[in-house]
Amino acid sequence: MSSWKAGVASFNLVTPAQAAAAKAAAAAAAKAAAAQAAHQAHMQALAHMAANNVLGVTGAKAGAGAVAAKAGAAAGAAGAHTGLSVATAVITPIAVGAAALLVTYGAARLAGAAVDGLVDLADSIERDRARPICSDEADELWISAVTEVTRRNARIAALRGSLGGGAGPDLPLPEPCAVGGSTVERLIAWCRSVDEDLAKLDSVIAAERRRRALRLLRLSQPPELVAAAAVVDVSMSGSSAQSGSGRTAQLMANVDAEILAAMDELPSGAGDQYHADALRMAAKARAAAATGRERAWLVELREKVRQAKRAVEDAHLAAGYLEALDSQDIADEPSGPDTLIERLRAVRDGRSVLGDDLRAWAGQALADLELARERAHVLATTRDVLSDQGFDVDTTSSGAIRGAHRDWRGFYVEFDIDDRMQLSAALRTVHGAREDNPERVTDWRERYAPVEGSLSQAGVSVSLEPAADISISFDATADADEESAKVARKQRKAP
Repeated sequence: MSSWKAGVASFNLVTPAQAAAAKAAAAAAAKAAAAQAAHQAHMQALAHMAANNVLGVTGAKAGAGAVAAKAGAAAGAAGAHTGLSVATAVITPIAVGAAALLVTYGAARLAGAAVDGLVDLADSIERDRARPICSDEADELWISAVTEVTRRNARIAALRGSLGGGAGPDLPLPEPCAVGGSTVERLIAWCRSVDEDLAKLDSVIAAERRRRALRLLRLSQPPELVAAAAVVDVSMSGSSAQSGSGRTAQLMANVDAEILAAMDELPSGAGDQYHADALRMAAKARAAAATGRERAWLVELREKVRQAKRAVEDAHLAAGYLEALDSQDIADEPSGPDTLIERLRAVRDGRSVLGDDLRAWAGQALADLELARERAHVLATTRDVLSDQGFDVDTTSSGAIRGAHRDWRGFYVEFDIDDRMQLSAALRTVHGAREDNPERVTDWRERYAPVEGSLSQAGVSVSLEPAADISISFDATADADEESAKVARKQRKAP
């Protein structure tokens, strides 16, 4: 029996007599390797991008990125990444075909950590610019940079959604950044520029929020409370409120200081209603200060601020999910207000909260999408490599790849990826049956050598490994005849 492996999957040719034993052995090996395979599969789909970037050929083929130049059977990942350094990695373009997958990883990281990592990323690049790195480290650079872009794209989308039609010329929000075709250096520079722009806009957005909040309060609250809220607004704008003189004035000044400290923590990205609720609590606290009962309202104010912060975090996460879950990948999602996409948009725009059920639904959708994009990415790489190696390639209705070399007649090789991200191949006749003709198997194995080299250079780790020294030329008829002859000889010797 002969076997070739791509990743941890195998292509086996067995005789009927050995099929059961081979199946049991394969199942045992798959179970033992499952944990390691699951860990490696997550990064394997991106690895070919690293090699392509180093070779300077990314983006040459639509939908999959470029495939590395033809390589011999000895070519491997180490050779493909010779000369790769931090400096090289950060100035080479990210493959357009890999961008969607990178954004998926970025959205997943937003869900797992809310800490901005731009400063650490930029510092590490400057510190290690000349240091040689492997493909996994290059992958980490690209994923980290895309995560920071996704974080800022999410903030911009959430601001635009919560401001609605009010985000006009007076609030010129930055445009989101497209990852495909860019470089780590350009992505970092864009992040820094956006941070500066948003910092300059923050006070303008906050003033617009308070203006809208006062308008909401005028529609629902008594005039005296609106007046107190207006005083808080004046204080937030930088003007000092007149509190009289003496001990009462000092008490009011202390209350105003607590109110301003709490309101300063209110994020400008929170929706209008959150600002109205906080302003209402601040006004009640100020009105109650004259009788010494402001403390309860100050506690309520801080709680409203806390809720607003949580709402902004949820809005950013929902926007990150939405950037990854584009309409093409979830085309079968039913329409209506209760769909995942519509519910995430409501959270992004500040009209709803990200409950545990919605968070779990979005997380599962993102995980499913990540697996689908990884699968498509590896198959696209395999398809392009086969085409470069002289195979006529097409895709089956299930998404598998069939490659027939131009010198072949009557058979082809079929590649597919299962749910565990195991890339496997099977040699088949034109009728779909497994092909075990020794001459054709030998021909495939010879032609596989340069395919393996190019796949390895493109970052897909593959190898051809004999599973056992079992001949595939087993002749069942001849063995049956020999067994019959043995029986006949025994019968002749019997007394």
